[in-house]
Order: sequence, then structure tokens, then C-alpha cells
Amino acid sequence: MRKAICFGEVLWDIFPTGKVIGGAPLHVAARLSSFGVPSRIVSKIGNDADGRALLQNIQNLNLTGVYIKIDQNFPTGEAIVHFDADGEAIYDVKSPAAWDNIDLSTEIEDAVGAADIFVYGSLAARSDVSRKTLYNLLEIAKYKVFDVNVRKPFCDFDEIVKLMKQADLIKLNEAELRYLAKHLGADNESLELNILFLSEYTETAQICVTRGRNGAVLLTGEQLYTHQGFEVDVVDTISSGDSFLAALLSKILDCETEEDYSELLAYANAVGAVAATKKGPTSKIDKHEVLQLIQGQLS
Repeated sequence: MRKAICFGEVLWDIFPTGKVIGGAPLHVAARLSSFGVPSRIVSKIGNDADGRALLQNIQNLNLTGVYIKIDQNFPTGEAIVHFDADGEAIYDVKSPAAWDNIDLSTEIEDAVGAADIFVYGSLAARSDVSRKTLYNLLEIAKYKVFDVNVRKPFCDFDEIVKLMKQADLIKLNEAELRYLAKHLGADNESLELNILFLSEYTETAQICVTRGRNGAVLLTGEQLYTHQGFEVDVVDTISSGDSFLAALLSKILDCETEEDYSELLAYANAVGAVAATKKGPTSKIDKHEVLQLIQGQLS
């Protein structure tokens, strides 16, 4: 059975209507666990009421284990969430926070070395301590998945490039792809050409680009796979990208044929679409809902 470790931020997302547990690594770990992939989260919380409440919520997510330590010097993380005119979320990620201070331990090294999948994002590299720990863990991780998070002002372009070059799979959205490709010197209007450019530049064989309601594109080796997405009644898109990634990772290491990859991309898009019909980042996704969505498109 595959095992996964997700490294990075755990925090509270503060919306105008209230707060919910946040952090892409946490969302991915929780969704992977719900898909039957034993997953653990490596992070830190503060020694405060927010940290205790966050840990209680995390313990209710049925993760197989957590490596979350309590930091005595920094508070539990928060991100204030706003929405632009197009309904896209804008995050004001507070700094410093406890997850900026994730230190290395033998226990964590052993867990990462034993895991099949190691998921990390660029936000976790915004501070010296967590960044150093991350690079140490990347040296021993087997299959490294970089979930790009362009969150200004924590958007160190050179650092993102370094982290991309460490990855076996890069996952990013269409806007992030355009931003990175342009800054690296690409002069392409084509999504596919930008993906191929980024793959060659970073020497990364697998790149997945999510396109919201328009689906996703997956490059593996020299083959591009495309799925147009699913039409659903959207309720909450906050964690649909994380749910998509978890679905992709739950099966990607078992793919061998073109049909396998095509079916996987359809499945991941369906999971992301179903997640968008539900309120909250850790809402339950029933496999029958996913299958019905896929079958409805095929019929």
C-alpha cells in the first residue's frame, strides 16, 4: 500500500463568514487518506488556543499519523481570505507563524524515507528553518511532488525554480504556469508549449496544470493528456485543486499505459469537480458521486 507525507503549512483560513482549517499540504493529506492512501502531515502549530483547536480538527481527519510539533515562539498560522471581482481567492498569509519553524528530526527523516510520495509547496520555503528542513528531506524522498503556490509577497522566483528542479512531478495552475514560463524567458501563447518548455527547463518529466472549470493537462514523459473538465454547480472551490491533486497522486504511481493516464486525469478532474460542489475543504466525497459524473460525460 502506498504511503504519503505532506510537508508545510497548517493554519486557519479566515473568511468573512468564519474560519476553517487550511493549508494545501493538510488538505492533500486528508483527501489522500480518505482515498485509502495512508498519509501524514509534517508541520508546526503555536502554543495557543488556535493551535489546540487546529490540532483537534486535524486529529478528526482520520490521518494515519501526524508529525505536528508545538512551537513556543511563534503563533499558529492564519491566512485572511478575500475574493477578487472574478471570485478568485486572494490570501493574506500572516508571518511569522509556527509552520515557518519546522525543524528536522530523525523521526521525520525516517517517515519520509519510508513514504512512497512526498508532497511539498513553495510557501514552506519562505523561512530559513522550514526551508532548510525541506531541502534535507528532499534528499531522501522517493517520489517528490511540488505543489506550486504563488502567494505574494512570499513569491521568491529563484526559490520556486530550485524547488521545481527537485521535483518528479510539478503541479500548478494555468496562471502560475504563464507567470513562471514568462519569467524564464518563454514567448509562448500555447498552454502545451509552455508546459513542454517548463519540463525541459526544469528537467521534470511530469507536469500537471489545472485549469479550473476547463479541466487539466498532464505531461508525463513526452505525452500530453488533456481533459476538458466537468460542468457542476459550484459551491466552494477553495480545496478543489487540492482534492484534484490527491486524486491524481492516489493512482499515478500505478499508471503504465496511455489509457491508465487518460482515465486517471478524468478521475482527478471529477474529484476536483465534486469537491467544488461541497462546502468546506474536508467535506466528504463519495466515490459513487465521482463515478456518476464520469459516466454521465461518457454516456
